[in-house]
Amino acid sequence: MGLDAMVIVLRQEGRSATADLLEDIAWEVGRSVVLYGFHPQRGDIAKGLAWDGKGTPLTPSQLNDPSYAEWYGGYNRWAIPCLSATLRQARQRGDQQVKDRAEALLKAIVPAKPDLKHLRFMGVSTP
Repeated sequence: MGLDAMVIVLRQEGRSATADLLEDIAWEVGRSVVLYGFHPQRGDIAKGLAWDGKGTPLTPSQLNDPSYAEWYGGYNRWAIPCLSATLRQARQRGDQQVKDRAEALLKAIVPAKPDLKHLRFMGVSTP
């Protein structure tokens, strides 16, 4: 998540109010990706999700309906930095739901790519 890096630069420049706002935006984006951007059972990454117009998450049947949701099967590299940055913020903010989901996704995604099995992300060990 490039927003995380921008927060660091803004803080170094003494622009704390802008950094705080950007950090909140990064948190909300990351939280949404962690909670809703992955198939709840398979861990596939969403390619496209429809919305019901009410702002509520899709139902399990809608998540499995191609007219509501398209999924990337398997692994996608963009997920690791997003999950890691969101996991860090979940720990800082005490959000157990997001922390648990991000940790579970990292454990599921990293072993799917053999060249990443030796890495540790944000203190999450992978098998």
